[in-house]
Amino acid sequence: MSTGTAQESAGASTHTRTGGRGETTPPPEERRRMIATAAYMRAEQRRFVGGDPMADWLAAEAEVNQSLAAQRQEKERAAFERMYKEVRHALEEVREKVSAQTIQDALEKASTVLREAGEYTGDTVSKVTEAVKKDLAITAVRLAPKWEALSGEAAGLFEVWQGRSKAFLGRAATATGDWLQELGSRLERQTYRAGEMTGAGTFECARCGERQALAAPGHLGECLKCQGSEFRRV
Repeated sequence: MSTGTAQESAGASTHTRTGGRGETTPPPEERRRMIATAAYMRAEQRRFVGGDPMADWLAAEAEVNQSLAAQRQEKERAAFERMYKEVRHALEEVREKVSAQTIQDALEKASTVLREAGEYTGDTVSKVTEAVKKDLAITAVRLAPKWEALSGEAAGLFEVWQGRSKAFLGRAATATGDWLQELGSRLERQTYRAGEMTGAGTFECARCGERQALAAPGHLGECLKCQGSEFRRV
């Protein structure tokens, strides 16, 4: 990558174009211009003295990739929070009748709201729908023996049913059990991996037991102690 090429690219627009439904999806030529501009700026900072154009390009490419990944994760986080809010609202509206279909309907209704909002791609909506579904399923598994003691962070989205009658909670226990059975093998793991999107909570490294906490929905990082990548919600 010559300095001249980078300089020419620096004059081009560096704004990414957006794909359909509000997602930032720079096409290959636009991403290349972004990298070229960043590489040119690196050379400019040292007044074009010394350095290696290829090293500048590779460093700029890593910088652009990191920036785009951060933008993508932020979009996913926002979509997850919207999905979470919609599912919570749907569960709040449940009265006496509750079944496995009630839970599935809450997820499908929330997913439809996000798709119709036009702010996210279908892939993003599908991804956060599966993430919220997984959180619900893992919470349901953990609550199975103690629905009558439903409370606090451990209740997750089902916290909206706190204070309901003993009879309702009994039906809720049966409903979530039926729903989990219907999910079957689709709930592949009851653990989370680094980089995975999930709701707020505390997560324990499956390798060393070190914990990390998310105060709000986000993407899990690697274990700071052992660089492990698999976690259990605690």
